[in-house]
Amino acid sequence: MELKNFIKNKSVRFAILMALFYQIAMLGIYMYGYKAIPQNIEQLRVVLVNNDGAYSEQVVDGFQKSLPFKVEISKDMKKSEAKLQEREVAMIVEVPKDFSKSVSTGKEVSLNYHINKSNAQTTGSVMNEVASNITRQMNEKMNPGFKTHVSSNIIESNKIPGVMSYQMAPMFLTLANYTGAMVASLTLAMVFKTQSKKIGAYKVFMKVEIVGVIISVVAPILGAIMVKCFLGIDGSRFIHIYLQGILSLFTALQFTLIFSLILGQSGTFANIPILLCQTLASGAIMGIEMMPNFFKFIAKSTVIYPNTQMLYNILYGGGNSGSYERQLVCVMLVSLAIDFIIVYYHKRKEDKLLEAGAN
Repeated sequence: MELKNFIKNKSVRFAILMALFYQIAMLGIYMYGYKAIPQNIEQLRVVLVNNDGAYSEQVVDGFQKSLPFKVEISKDMKKSEAKLQEREVAMIVEVPKDFSKSVSTGKEVSLNYHINKSNAQTTGSVMNEVASNITRQMNEKMNPGFKTHVSSNIIESNKIPGVMSYQMAPMFLTLANYTGAMVASLTLAMVFKTQSKKIGAYKVFMKVEIVGVIISVVAPILGAIMVKCFLGIDGSRFIHIYLQGILSLFTALQFTLIFSLILGQSGTFANIPILLCQTLASGAIMGIEMMPNFFKFIAKSTVIYPNTQMLYNILYGGGNSGSYERQLVCVMLVSLAIDFIIVYYHKRKEDKLLEAGAN
């Protein structure tokens, strides 16, 4: 009987429900999301740059028909390189000048493959394999009368050391900030609900935001120190990571507060699935082009994806930084506005209850 009464306790039932819910949420989200690998690999974009003019058009046409990707043909190497840096394309296949002439005269010749390594793990590994396959197929299809051997010249930009921790550091650091903000938002929301009746909703909300700023300024310094210890980054990148951590943590706090303010402790049932979705859509393992449409939406409208990509830029290099920062600022401002609206209606509800009690 005592056990039965214990289980009836609200907190105990909440713990049991959370354990059951987490099984469904995590497995459902990850099993569905990662089905995109490898079936969505054809969504990756590759640019073919022909520097050999009309002489190699047949070669380029052959690539365009045989590559299992979205293939774009360009004559502008600078624009193609800019797209590569901004992660709009996964690889550039460059046919060098005098390629056909070298083939016809039996000279050694190379195809240039430009790969941005500051990218999703899957994208980088797939492109390396594709480069090897293209070169092998070129040699297999070569006219037996030619003695030319085509080799691969892989040109990597924004290299990442081969240790896995370097590849995953941007996502891990982002998750540390986001998870900390999520837990803090739950606690602060509970404080808000208990204190708002005593000193007023607006005053408590102001104090919640002040504490949020303090947390956002103090906590990221520890993450930056950890990254410096494990990755050995220089002082400039240390400062950039710290400043980025302030923005990401404060944005995550405002975003997760939405559900914590509305649902209280039960806000966990919204925040955890959203966190899991964002983790999959971070762009650290799977590029955004390969994601199912739902996860593309998550990536473009929440916190973890733009911050992870921004950290790749800070640590290893890359482009499109302004776009990532704008997304974070937009999410922060919209979330802050929604938080204020929630507080406003909470205040109105309390005022009505006071009026009803007075009457």
